[in-house]
Amino acid sequence: MHGQGGQVMRSIIPFPDTEHDDRPQIPAGWYTLAFTHWETRRLFNTAKCFVWFKVYDAGAAFGISLARHYNVKRLRGKPGRKGGFVVGKCSALAREFFTLLEQVDEPVRGIRLDRLPLDRLTRYLVVAKVESVTHDSRRKPIPQALQYSV
Repeated sequence: MHGQGGQVMRSIIPFPDTEHDDRPQIPAGWYTLAFTHWETRRLFNTAKCFVWFKVYDAGAAFGISLARHYNVKRLRGKPGRKGGFVVGKCSALAREFFTLLEQVDEPVRGIRLDRLPLDRLTRYLVVAKVESVTHDSRRKPIPQALQYSV
């Protein structure tokens, strides 16, 4: 297709690069992460809590946002940023949250599972292992270009 002056018109226009890629990929390894926020969503009729961190280590991955996805019992109120949720006593989110607080000797007595104060994580940097997702839930390989880090 040609436009005015013989210019070739494209039917495919790339989206501009965004600051926040929903599923970025960084090399696997141990990273220092800073908690930024959480959000609740409903995916496939399942209540989820996404906990977001930014890479704090100097290097190519500095400042990249990564999410850890957790199943929760139910959502409280509307889903979204800083949305309310209820976790189970044996859930991964509850176990990881209480483990982190106990490691820094922060009091955990009296914390309710329906009001988990994730804002407390803003006081600390977390050292965590980041890995690439290479297979889907059905164990089918994911193409290299579509892989992402968790």
